[in-house]
Amino acid sequence: TKSNPVLIEFLLTEIGEQLSPIMRNQYGNYFFQKLLSNCSVHQRLQILHMIKDDFIKICCHKQGTHTIQAILDNVTTEEEETFIKQALQGYVYELSIDE
Repeated sequence: TKSNPVLIEFLLTEIGEQLSPIMRNQYGNYFFQKLLSNCSVHQRLQILHMIKDDFIKICCHKQGTHTIQAILDNVTTEEEETFIKQALQGYVYELSIDE
């Protein structure tokens, strides 16, 4: 079941600019994954816009990869897909190898 959308909105507002560090935190990434699983499409898009500048940094981080996987698992709209494609454009090779 989904959580109260007002509560999720409150948490996203409170977290604000700290969302990216939370997603890369050893324990915060678990919080984010649970939060994400209870978000509406609108809230997921809000999250994507909040982390836009750090998307690749999050992808390359040990804990961040788990949060990005959770985002990918929850994508349901073309708008989300387009956002992710644009964020990954030019970085697919870099993200595909481990050097």
